[in-house]
Amino acid sequence: MEFDGIGMNYTGKSLKTGATSLTVCDFDGNDSPDVISGSATGKVFWSSYDGVNGFSDHGYVSVAASDVTINDVATGNIDGDNFVDVVAARSSGTIAWTEYDHNANGGEGGFAPVKYLIWGSNISDVVIGNFDGDPNTDVIVTNGRYVGWAEYDPISENLVLVDYKSLASSGTNLRGLVLGDFDDNDVADVVVGRDDGYMAMVEYDDVTGTFAADVTYLQVGTCITDMALAPMGIKGDLNASGQVDFIDFAIFAIQWLETDCGLCGGADLTGEGNVELDDLSELVTNWLNGL
Repeated sequence: MEFDGIGMNYTGKSLKTGATSLTVCDFDGNDSPDVISGSATGKVFWSSYDGVNGFSDHGYVSVAASDVTINDVATGNIDGDNFVDVVAARSSGTIAWTEYDHNANGGEGGFAPVKYLIWGSNISDVVIGNFDGDPNTDVIVTNGRYVGWAEYDPISENLVLVDYKSLASSGTNLRGLVLGDFDDNDVADVVVGRDDGYMAMVEYDDVTGTFAADVTYLQVGTCITDMALAPMGIKGDLNASGQVDFIDFAIFAIQWLETDCGLCGGADLTGEGNVELDDLSELVTNWLNGL
C-alpha cells in the first residue's frame, strides 16, 4: 500500500504457502525495505519492493520439514558481522537462524546455511536484543508457559541456551513477547502476554546471570494474543530507528485497516485499537523526521 495524498493504493503480493508471520528489514543492505516471512511449510521467504515493478521474490530457505510451522520471525545482527540475521521460531521446538550471504546463488545474494538450537516443543514468539548487557546478542523466545534465553557464542559461532523460566501455570500459554527497560532501572526486562489475560514481567539478575526470581503480574483482559512496543520518540518511528522512513511505512502498511488489534504492531498511533486514516495522518505529519 502507498499513500498518494488522497488515500491508500494497494499493491498486493502473495507471501507464498500459508504465511504465518513477517517482519520488515533491510536484509540485503541496499537501503530499501525487504519483507521476511515465515510459512506453514517450514520455509522462510524473502521479498522486496523496488518502487517500479512492485514486489519481487528473492527465494526462500527451508529451516524445517514441510509439516512444521514457522510461528514467528525476527531480524537483527546476532553474530556481529554487520549482515542481517533471521531467526525463525519453529512449531517443532527448535530455533533456526540464518543470515544474508552476498555469495549465495552464484553471487546474486541469498540465505546462508541454517544453524539450529534445539529447545522446547513449540516455540511461539522470538525477539532479538541485548538482555544481559554484555557484547553478545541475545535471543528471547516463548514456549508454552516458559520463556527462554539464548545467546550468541563466538567460539561455537552458534546460539547457546542460557536460561529459561516458567511465567504461567500448567495449561496457560504465553502469547507475545517484548524486550526493554520498562521500569527504568537500567536493567533489561522481558514482558510476555498470556492467554488468561495477564502480562508477566521478569528482568535480568546481574548477580546470578539468569532470569530474576521475582516476577511481576498484571491482569489487563481475558486473553492476550500478541504484544508490541509502543513507539517512543518520534511518532511514526515504528522500528525505533530515530527517523520516520519507508521501513516504518512498510510496517504500518502491514497493519492497515486492522481493528481490535491492541497496539497493532505499533501502528495504532492514536491509541484507538485500530489502524485508520487518523493514524496515517500522524505518520505523514512526521514523515522523514529525524533524517
